[in-house]
Amino acid sequence: MGGEVQATTTPLTSQGDTTCDFKRSEHSTVFELTIAVHTMALPSKDFAMYLARCSGTAVPLKAIGNEAVQCVPSNNSLNGGEQIIGRVRDRVFVIDIQRGSPRQSVSTQTGLSEEARNVAEQVAGALF
Repeated sequence: MGGEVQATTTPLTSQGDTTCDFKRSEHSTVFELTIAVHTMALPSKDFAMYLARCSGTAVPLKAIGNEAVQCVPSNNSLNGGEQIIGRVRDRVFVIDIQRGSPRQSVSTQTGLSEEARNVAEQVAGALF
């Protein structure tokens, strides 16, 4: 995140579910990263509930877990934010990134920043 961050987490459940929030402020720019990991009892059914939280159009992402999508806002409603929802077997992960300034180093193919792709790859890799 490019510097010192404040981190908060929810208590880890016996299944390994948790949410981690990271925040970095520098001058008037704020960078926030939230990573949530939850276990689904019925992945084929439960994953659809998580996809319904997608704040925009779901664009499939290849090589990141199973069925990962980038949520692309239809009207720039995220204003510098990115959201990725994916799963690895029976575990779902939701990544939200908010910036106080426009995205940097965005892929022209997917509109996904390198930082967001990197976080998603690391989370999915840790869940395998």
